[in-house]
Amino acid sequence: MSCWERTKHNFRQIKKGFQTRELARSFIFFVIMGGVIPRYDDYMYFYLTSDLYMNFDKMTYAYMKLAAFFGMFVGATLYATVLKSISVRTMMIIACLINFFSAVGQVTFLKGYYMGIHPAIFYGIVELISDSFSQAFIQMPEMSLVAKLIPPTIESTFFAFFTGVSNLTFFFLGRVLGNGFNMIYGVTKEDMSDLWKLHVIQAICSLIPLCFIWLLPTKDEVKAVQKTIKEEEDAVKE
Repeated sequence: MSCWERTKHNFRQIKKGFQTRELARSFIFFVIMGGVIPRYDDYMYFYLTSDLYMNFDKMTYAYMKLAAFFGMFVGATLYATVLKSISVRTMMIIACLINFFSAVGQVTFLKGYYMGIHPAIFYGIVELISDSFSQAFIQMPEMSLVAKLIPPTIESTFFAFFTGVSNLTFFFLGRVLGNGFNMIYGVTKEDMSDLWKLHVIQAICSLIPLCFIWLLPTKDEVKAVQKTIKEEEDAVKE
């Protein structure tokens, strides 16, 4: 099979996946959720390591990111042991609130309110909580839902497509949107005094996906899709 034929075959499989209404609507929701929230990770790196601002050394920064990665492990464990029985709509509502309070935590840090804690420890706690909760309430439920809704025989193609689009919206479009908002405030490496304002915008945008929560399927709708998939698999075996 040539590259062109393989490409057409993959797109036919993706099209077949979108014929499942619940899967198509869930896909739209997750694209919205990833694309409407501006991201400022790179800005924060310069803020934390610049000698004009926090002046954290690279090792301190590495420890803070290590706390974030540990938080992902905690989040995955939390989802697997406690949260996977909760409906995806409830999980995404909680996820939006987590994103909101995470951005508020960034604003608190940027304004210099550390609650009596060393700045590096305070920021590490913010990263730990935000990343662990993000893993538990956003990434794991998202992947779990899509896996439940994908029709048989196209799992690998659609899952790869979904993962690629999710990364595009979260890591690329979010940063592009962040740079767009920065055109208003003009934050640079030399002047980051208005960075907190960008995180206020991030906090507000974190609540936008709540307006589209109706796109996600209910528990009964997920069960109905899974029943249909099971019947199709049994028919193929026969």
